[in-house]
Amino acid sequence: MISILDCTHRDGGYLNNFSFSSEQTYALAAYLSSCKVPYIEVGHGLGLGASGAKFGYARESDQQYILDAVAGANSSSIGAFAIPSIASIDHIKSCIDCGMQFIRIGCRPDDFGSCRDFVSKAINLPLRVYVNLMKTYTLPLAEVLSIMTELLDLGICGFYIVDSAGCMLPRDINALVESLSSLSSDIAIGFHGHNNLGMALAASLEAVQCGAEMIDTTIGGIGRMGGNTQFEVFCKVCRLSQIQTGLEEKNIRDPREIISEDLLCQSPYIRHIQYTLGSSGIHSSSLPMIEQLAEKKGVSPDKIITLLGFYERINPTLELTELIVDTLLSPPDKIR
Repeated sequence: MISILDCTHRDGGYLNNFSFSSEQTYALAAYLSSCKVPYIEVGHGLGLGASGAKFGYARESDQQYILDAVAGANSSSIGAFAIPSIASIDHIKSCIDCGMQFIRIGCRPDDFGSCRDFVSKAINLPLRVYVNLMKTYTLPLAEVLSIMTELLDLGICGFYIVDSAGCMLPRDINALVESLSSLSSDIAIGFHGHNNLGMALAASLEAVQCGAEMIDTTIGGIGRMGGNTQFEVFCKVCRLSQIQTGLEEKNIRDPREIISEDLLCQSPYIRHIQYTLGSSGIHSSSLPMIEQLAEKKGVSPDKIITLLGFYERINPTLELTELIVDTLLSPPDKIR
């Protein structure tokens, strides 16, 4: 049987500037718990400690969101996300005091050392620790396996393949999940998909069929850029595929009864910029910088995104991107 982890509150928060209220958080957790969703992730899109001027203010504090979700949930475990460069161990401890039961630590592909150190501290706390390898697709398989091997020795509960840019195809998922599953049967392999190429559902199904035990979903598929694997549709596909989820399907309702129409309408189709990012493997967090540079240089954002897909998918800084543009797209008036 597989487990669903719902991240509507965290990933969907990108669509409303992290403005879920306490009442909405409570109601969301109560609904998901009634559907027997075992894991519910809440909080700011970038995790614990992210609320502020730099990344945007969430309506409530990390601790309040945990309290609200715990109060609404009946049988579900409530957790949060944490990126080592943003969150601290003290952030995690304060949320444990509010009832948090699991943490997912976001590991940057170019900074595994920080993740390893953070995990080594978090693993001694009274909660389940998972690791999300962000932008998994940017690393060769051998390096992904090496990272998971080190994390296994630390005692994590699960390891997530993360398709941050929504660029992974089922064949990519197949190779990763089968290889990771062969390393150990002691931890769960998970998959977090984005729908920039319309592949989130297919990739999630492929992950399960290859041995993944945890899949991330959101109500109505809402989430950053192209959105995430849609909870309601994935559940139907699992039933048709005879995949056991443990969900109370009779309690699953129309997304419009749970999430406001304005949020659902923000992801009705895959936009041009979304599938350009997805096909190039570029995360949407780089889009403001790309658009700024495109205007400055007089070139289309598409051309910059495509170039970055070839030369730098992990951490495309403004300086590096401008160098690439100046070198390969000069003079710009000839390539527009």
